[in-house]
Amino acid sequence: MEKVFGELPAKIGSFTFKDYAPRVFQEIRRDASIDAKEYIKSVCHNNYIEFISNSKSGAFFFFSNDGRYMIKTIEQAESKCLLKMLQGYYLHLKSNPGSMISRFFGLHRVKFRRPVHGRRKYHFVIMQSVFHTSRVLKLEDMQQRMIKRDHQPIK
Repeated sequence: MEKVFGELPAKIGSFTFKDYAPRVFQEIRRDASIDAKEYIKSVCHNNYIEFISNSKSGAFFFFSNDGRYMIKTIEQAESKCLLKMLQGYYLHLKSNPGSMISRFFGLHRVKFRRPVHGRRKYHFVIMQSVFHTSRVLKLEDMQQRMIKRDHQPIK
């Protein structure tokens, strides 16, 4: 897939790019302390790492070259659903900054002049990769948390 998605403009011709709710996703990225230039550098790099999946949906999964983000193709209906939920999702993240819910950092569409793999349009989301973290929990910290959780006084 790297050849297909990494070198499209030269091989396929023109395409259009649509950025859905850019201000909302920009704010979500800002709240996650993501530098705009570093984000663009990571996501727009043309060497993606393909993640092999047996997804029933036939979605393509990729990691950004630095492993910080996961890129997943989605159906148009999923794109519409995310847009409908976006306000509630955004408000949840604002009021729960430590939430463990998946972080979506962008929703986009690429439309090609000629079909690629039988399709002209691809919607995709950019998410925080759960495999890339700057936060490392030590085993002792995890054990202490479990002990505290298991030994709460009964009221």
